[in-house]
Amino acid sequence: MSLNRMRAARRLALGAALGIGLAAAAVAQPAREFERAELGYLNADVRAEVERRATGSNTPRGVMETIMLNNLQLRLPATEVVAVDFLKSTVVYRTPDGALRTARFNPANLTVVE
Repeated sequence: MSLNRMRAARRLALGAALGIGLAAAAVAQPAREFERAELGYLNADVRAEVERRATGSNTPRGVMETIMLNNLQLRLPATEVVAVDFLKSTVVYRTPDGALRTARFNPANLTVVE
């Protein structure tokens, strides 16, 4: 392989790596903004707890879902939080028999209201 071809191949590889890195950063940014928006619904105490527990691989969304699942299990048979809609104050959860159900929740403290 000639020196010019080797340089061109190296530039191509570096350009591809840079492009992938920039794309990953662009995808990650909206997720952080989305999580910040969800944190904005929480009261100060719950938000502080979520931020305190969101370390390492624990994301704010994951911590919120865990808190919500714990609160769901106090009132309903729930095994998993499947989806959360803060705008509609609705959570979709899975029951022990695998069925999907919805419940309303208070977005300020993540507790079930029905």
